[in-house]
Amino acid sequence: MKILTLTTQYAKNMGALLQCYALCWHLNKYDDVDCSVIDYYPEGAMRSWAVFRKPRSMGDFLNVVFGLWPSNLIRRSKSNKAFREFINEYIKKTATSYHNRNEILISPPTADAFICGSDQIWNFRFRRDLTFFFDFVDEKAKKIAYAPSIAHEWGNQDKSFIKPYLERFDALSIRDKGLVKSVNELVPDKTVHLVCDPVFLLSQEEWMRMADTSKCPKEPYILCYFIATSKFAIESVQHIRKITGYKVVYLNVNARDKFDSDIHITVGGPRDLVGLVSNAAFVCTNSFHCTSFSVIFQKDFAYLKESEDERAKTICDIFKLQNAIKDWKRPVDFTRESLKLNYEPGKGAGMEFIEQSKHFLEEAIWPKSN
Repeated sequence: MKILTLTTQYAKNMGALLQCYALCWHLNKYDDVDCSVIDYYPEGAMRSWAVFRKPRSMGDFLNVVFGLWPSNLIRRSKSNKAFREFINEYIKKTATSYHNRNEILISPPTADAFICGSDQIWNFRFRRDLTFFFDFVDEKAKKIAYAPSIAHEWGNQDKSFIKPYLERFDALSIRDKGLVKSVNELVPDKTVHLVCDPVFLLSQEEWMRMADTSKCPKEPYILCYFIATSKFAIESVQHIRKITGYKVVYLNVNARDKFDSDIHITVGGPRDLVGLVSNAAFVCTNSFHCTSFSVIFQKDFAYLKESEDERAKTICDIFKLQNAIKDWKRPVDFTRESLKLNYEPGKGAGMEFIEQSKHFLEEAIWPKSN
């Protein structure tokens, strides 16, 4: 059976590539399945790779200026190489690349089933592209949505616009718990399921087969991985460092080291993130996927929240790890006791959630006759 997935295989982003890898890898474990990722590049796809990015704020402008220093240009070049190597080695893409929407409409790929997801491919604040709703797919092929993220509630006009495309899907799921009801109201004759991010479809052992632990120090360490840093994050890491006595390892996607880290890693790819989480004594992050891997490897971690993240909250609620979320709006008392997480209470519910998500995929691809 030929299956094609559609997601964000083009992004220079740890989580985007790891979830892309996970879904395709998981599907290829089934007998007689040949799964690949559609090599599609929507408008703005290469922004994450650009050396010169149009600044959106004064902070962006300063980061652009800082990034133009020769040492940082060299770092970015090496970083790009690490991501390219991961994509080439671990992402099984279609032989044909589609460099814009017109190309995929003119000569669309064919398959028995198409699966879109995960990542924020249905976030209209980010991009509104009907390609990710399979408007190019023949009616005979199965159309499945696995864990796409909407992130923000669609407006009324968006809902009216997208409704007929949702109705074409044979199976629907999202990963935003708070938006399941809203989407289901658009297609009341279908059931919209809540499923886990694809990274949870693989076991610890499967992740360790591809993880790179060469950058992991021998002694206990706090892994810091942040999409963007804040005063709250910086102060929290310093408190945790003082309490634990652990060294700080900073896997840095932002060029500047604001944590005064003991080990500053400026060049690394997705395999490094998995390896560093797997060996960490503690993890500090505001990344959904770093949070996810912390849960997969059952690490003590702190999700240092500067704004609402429905995805991270959903995972922590399901696995009963609510005390891992630290909110800058409330005083946080970091103690040895408060940093310790107990995975036992949520272990059963978490595993059930993952199994239900796998079952959704199986039923969507191979529906049982009534």
